[in-house]
Amino acid sequence: MRAAFLAARLSRMTPAEIGLRLARAAREAVENRAGPLLKPAPSSTDQWMPIDLSGLEGDRELLSAADALLENRLTLFSKSLIRLGDEVDFSRDYSTGATAPKNRVGTRIDHRDPSLVGDVKYTWELNRHLFLFPLAYAWSTTGKAEYLRKIEDLMGAWLRQNPYPMGINWSSALEAALRLVNWGFCWSFLRDRLDGRLAAAWRESMYRHCHFVSRNLSPGSSANNHLVGEALGLLAAATALPRFPESDRWGDAALKILSREAELQFHPDGIDKEQSVYYQATVTDMLVIALCLCRQAGKAIPPGLPRTVERSIAALASLRSPGGHLPNFGDEDGAVTVELGVRRVGVYQSLINTGARLSGREDYPVAGLDEDLKTAIYLRLLGGEPAVFSPGPDWPAPTRKRFERGGYFILDLESPPGLLQRLVFDCGELGYGPLAAHGHADALSFVFSVGGQPVFVDPGTYSYYGHAGLRKYFRGTLAHNTLCLDGTDQSTPLGSFMWGRRARCALLAYGEGRRVAGSHDGYSRLRDSVRVTREISVDRGSGDWRLTDAVRCRGAHDVAVSFHLHPGIAASADGGSVLLRWPGRECELKGPPEMSMSIGRGSDGPGWYSSAFGELQETSVLRFSARIDGSREFAFSWKVTA
Repeated sequence: MRAAFLAARLSRMTPAEIGLRLARAAREAVENRAGPLLKPAPSSTDQWMPIDLSGLEGDRELLSAADALLENRLTLFSKSLIRLGDEVDFSRDYSTGATAPKNRVGTRIDHRDPSLVGDVKYTWELNRHLFLFPLAYAWSTTGKAEYLRKIEDLMGAWLRQNPYPMGINWSSALEAALRLVNWGFCWSFLRDRLDGRLAAAWRESMYRHCHFVSRNLSPGSSANNHLVGEALGLLAAATALPRFPESDRWGDAALKILSREAELQFHPDGIDKEQSVYYQATVTDMLVIALCLCRQAGKAIPPGLPRTVERSIAALASLRSPGGHLPNFGDEDGAVTVELGVRRVGVYQSLINTGARLSGREDYPVAGLDEDLKTAIYLRLLGGEPAVFSPGPDWPAPTRKRFERGGYFILDLESPPGLLQRLVFDCGELGYGPLAAHGHADALSFVFSVGGQPVFVDPGTYSYYGHAGLRKYFRGTLAHNTLCLDGTDQSTPLGSFMWGRRARCALLAYGEGRRVAGSHDGYSRLRDSVRVTREISVDRGSGDWRLTDAVRCRGAHDVAVSFHLHPGIAASADGGSVLLRWPGRECELKGPPEMSMSIGRGSDGPGWYSSAFGELQETSVLRFSARIDGSREFAFSWKVTA
């Protein structure tokens, strides 16, 4: 299995990338035998990014997190207020209790092996040091010394436990880079208040981090959001942390990478090519932070960066349903770059709020702005002249319904008046680059909401490393609102973050807001070269939604069409249809009489829903099945009533 994975992984690399990786491996082998070639970090001059918190005191979310940290408790994804013990073990996965090796060079540890490291996603989340800003905020706004002492305790333990380059926290350039970003947001509060020995050790580690990240940037096939995060870490170190002789070189190289990747990783219509709505928000937030760092350091800003941010935020605002929900297409890992009090408002909504304030446009759907500390901090860091962004009228409107390059298409129906029914159709690529690492096999899938209530949903992600079976399920075709043939995925999985043969989508028709049709060739690999098409339309007079799937084939196949329900929707069979109920509304879904229908739930279905990374709950899945021999069409319809 390991050999097959390595062969598949190598097939996704260019000769140049293979050469680079071999050179890195040879360098590491020499250093492993001789010991890391360390010399003391050169002297540095102090610099920092000032963050003005006047008038922003009293954020309940951050103060509550800081108070929990005083008791060594914190939340990691869905694991609320985990107890970390008297001294935090930074090599431990607190979700399973497993501890990664501490006496092994980090880059030689297989972070994908749960028997060795547990679920490394939880270990890494702790070690991004998201806990620092809540403590620094509490210290700065209240003046209570216990918050500063806690920072010293945690950082002292981390520096003792993680000498370069040993242990799991030196295994990933991205994770090291995100620590630098979090340090950059806190250094201005701490730089002249820390114990002298701790400050010196911390500066030494800053230099090691920059050295490590700059030598291990994600190459070639891995150059997705990871490369953006790595470059952001170097930019943060070069502009907001103590200045070393190499800082200008690191910062200039990082800014070039960020400028290039902002153009490469986003479609012109604002959709992230990774085909993950959550990762789009994550990368966009990273680019906003990069703009803040540049503005505060007086560095020239490449024009492509703010333009990408504008287009991306406008796209997210366009995809937002009235209840604030966005389609959960692709992977969702629950991460934030810096803990700036965004959990209560929401990752998506905070970015949309930022766009509304920066653009001055009144058509952006703002919500919770008074509680959005992150937006307030960004606005202060971006303030001043000359303006970074386009004038308000030149910002993209947050009302687009057609993203042809990105592959998302929106159908709307306002019925009854004031109640928006919204369907978002996915006719895009599988993902970005040779791996399409964060894409799901969800071609021609869709989500559907009524007002603020999601009805037909994308089930989410749940886990990356700790639950292999569920990782496979949530990425697969049967876990999405689309047609599955012979129980196989439309695209061929080669690993948890890699795909082989990919389904390619084609848009066949789009009538503005009323009708969309597309096809994909994911099953053309079968002997009779199957083609699947789907058309969805809404009749604005009757309020009827219609979905027609067509399978063009010559042989016999098993067909399954799934409708995944939000856990808040109750479903019951009613003759040849299914009645869906939620408070104040009903929806009758009718399927083809020639298909059998089942309602699966949880392990019986399976029918799982993950509203956020690490969260898992049962839900209902409606599955219509048939055996066909030759081409067939299947028609579905539904209508929402009071």
